[in-house]
Amino acid sequence: MSEILDDLMEEGIREYNLCSACRFCIGYCPVWDALDRIFFGFKKESVDHRDIEYFAYLCHDCRNCYYACPYRQPHELNINIPKLNSMLREKVNNSYVWPGFMRGMLKRQYMYMTSSIMAFLALAFVLTAIVGDLSALMLPIHSIYHVMPSIYIEMIGSVLGVWGMTLLIYEGARYWKSINGNYKGIFNGRLHLYALRDTFMHLWFRANGEGCDYPGEYGSFSRFYLHLLMFTGMLVDLVATITALYAQNILGYYPPYSLFSFPVMLGIMGGALILVGVVGLLVLKESANSKLIESAWIETDRAMLYLLLAIVVSGFVITSMRSMPFAGLMFLVHISLVATLFVSAPYSKLVHIIYRYLAVVKYYYDKRILSAV
Repeated sequence: MSEILDDLMEEGIREYNLCSACRFCIGYCPVWDALDRIFFGFKKESVDHRDIEYFAYLCHDCRNCYYACPYRQPHELNINIPKLNSMLREKVNNSYVWPGFMRGMLKRQYMYMTSSIMAFLALAFVLTAIVGDLSALMLPIHSIYHVMPSIYIEMIGSVLGVWGMTLLIYEGARYWKSINGNYKGIFNGRLHLYALRDTFMHLWFRANGEGCDYPGEYGSFSRFYLHLLMFTGMLVDLVATITALYAQNILGYYPPYSLFSFPVMLGIMGGALILVGVVGLLVLKESANSKLIESAWIETDRAMLYLLLAIVVSGFVITSMRSMPFAGLMFLVHISLVATLFVSAPYSKLVHIIYRYLAVVKYYYDKRILSAV
């Protein structure tokens, strides 16, 4: 794998050095601004492996540079930055996966996620048999806690959530050290404020203000809006979960909650936003130019969207099945899907959240260094 990665890095150096000589795409996105800084700010004679790894995730896959490039296929120089960055992201992800034996899961997402769902569902059945009531899976129930006491749901969810978040942070720290050479700047609050602003506004999904050349050759804001809907929906559902925990553990107000309560209304709103965003992105990806993405990345790219779709749909089904038979069984399916989301986070497309965010922090860190010179 190291030889393949080295060859890929060398190809990256070749393409980005040529891009720097051409400079036609300067201003399209932060990658080209960062490339300009390397040569004209830091006075380097060539990009290196560290820069290539940094560009891989600073790139938001808008693809404008490809369609504007005079040296793309069939030109002999064969410049294809979106495809290059897609291949680099796949290799970078494999480089920082921990533990190492999980690397193969990035290429076998469907198998890994399906196995995880089945394993968690089996565990949920066993746990229900031990601490809950198996008969509640088929009978009409007033509360999901007739199936399994809340303490076990919260405990397992907390452990899996902390596990996934801890590994993402650990992998992110390794990535930062690789692209920056040390840990300087990673704790600078102002840089994080800039990066958070760009992230929440989806600033770099707009390319140079004309929209991304995605899925086709001409500028479009479709991907921007759909990704923003999905992202916002996930945040709204997070708030819904927090309000439900507050109502239960602080106010002593246990579910089921009214359809017009804050937890339920926020959950429905967040789920609807995710549903529209995920379905729209899946449709968009079907018509996107497949020459601009690494084939091995396609499964990784789509598997997480299908998992999110399954979580949202199962959540809506549970909401519509209140006090109906088999609602308890549907609940076990739902929490098995959510558990798979948590445990899959460090080994799936979700790693792009931490890597891309840190690449944006690095963008502002380098800008700050040069402004101080």
